[in-house]
Amino acid sequence: MLLLPLMANAQDKVSVVKLKNGTQLKGVIKSIDPTDAVVMDIAGVETTLKFDSVLSIEALDINNQTPETNKLFYVEKIPVEDPLKDYKGFLLGKGNNVYIHHSNSDENPNAKYDKEGAIVLRALLKKDGFWNVVDNMYDAHFVISYGVVTTKSDKANLSISSWRINKVHILDSRGTNESVLKNNIVAQDFYNGPIKSLQKKIEKGKLSKKLIEDFTIN
Repeated sequence: MLLLPLMANAQDKVSVVKLKNGTQLKGVIKSIDPTDAVVMDIAGVETTLKFDSVLSIEALDINNQTPETNKLFYVEKIPVEDPLKDYKGFLLGKGNNVYIHHSNSDENPNAKYDKEGAIVLRALLKKDGFWNVVDNMYDAHFVISYGVVTTKSDKANLSISSWRINKVHILDSRGTNESVLKNNIVAQDFYNGPIKSLQKKIEKGKLSKKLIEDFTIN
């Protein structure tokens, strides 16, 4: 019950989330569940962070871009080494780590469709082995997200992003409906279409200059 006012203050405000591995993420907090996860919007991508990976959450002063003095909460720091903290290079490179994201909020009526699409993509990507599929977003070089929107016309969106550089690219958008089976099929189409195309372009060095620049850490 004591967390309720903190959650109210956090939602719809830009916050800085500090992880125990030293990573700092900036976005809008959507929900906080101390028994499960923190859900935040980072550059338009809903991202789920396991609560036990979070060190602190601080409200951000938009005027001078510094955290406010009153922390929303603070937990004991447990040092965890980030194996990618010194990574330099192209984040989407073959063999790099990818996390498959989907909405898992009970308040999102489309969560089951998002999850079905993500499960399909995860299975297919693990099978082809082009990238290394990891279980935690903060262990990944980049993220592939599957999301369903049912306002106006129903659409499924496929995007790639990375919290390490705060970039998002939409790979494709296709019609879908409120059916788990339909989203299973759409996810397979995403894999066989834009994802396989992206992999081939990476192997042949034919990516756009914009994509390379946005997903490269120098």
